[in-house]
Amino acid sequence: DYWISLPILPNALMLWNYLKSLNNPISILTAPSSFKREECEKQKKLWVSKYIDSNVEVIICEAKNKIDYSGIRKLLIDDNKKTCNNWISVGGNAVVYNDERYKKKIIEISTMI
Repeated sequence: DYWISLPILPNALMLWNYLKSLNNPISILTAPSSFKREECEKQKKLWVSKYIDSNVEVIICEAKNKIDYSGIRKLLIDDNKKTCNNWISVGGNAVVYNDERYKKKIIEISTMI
């Protein structure tokens, strides 16, 4: 029960509520662990439902394949700089997320949308 028991970051809901206020479609794009992949995928979906929104689409794909979802007017918020750079390289916008600097990240996001 590792994934379902992870706590939500302290400022994540403030960021989520800001994104929802923009009235744009939102999906959660997350990469699975290679260890117990099926269980990880199941728990990540349950985690999103529990902590974020039970109605949001959850897309699970390998980190290297996240760029398949990139494009104009597509925003990725991710904690991995390499994944963000790859996303940008194919035309999307990306923000490397750091929970401690969430206010700065909201300002950064507002200039992209």
